[in-house]
Amino acid sequence: MTQSLTKKELKVLIANARTPEDHRRIAAHYRAEGEQLKAKQRENEAELGRIPQKPFEPPCAEVADHGLALPPVHLYHEKAAEKAFAMAAQHE
Repeated sequence: MTQSLTKKELKVLIANARTPEDHRRIAAHYRAEGEQLKAKQRENEAELGRIPQKPFEPPCAEVADHGLALPPVHLYHEKAAEKAFAMAAQHE
């Protein structure tokens, strides 16, 4: 397993990536991030299975009228994981 990069280290590495090894490190970082997000998504979906479901009821008319409700958190993790895997693919 590769050592994780801080946000600052990743930013510098992306800005200065020149060698195949640099790009492999970036890809490994994003793959690891994607795997973490997928695990979080699975965890959230398992939790949802244990919670009685009821239809979403907006807290007020403004939220209902303007669609201000947030998407379910497991969908956020799914999209974030897809983005991380796409970033990894760009650097492979």
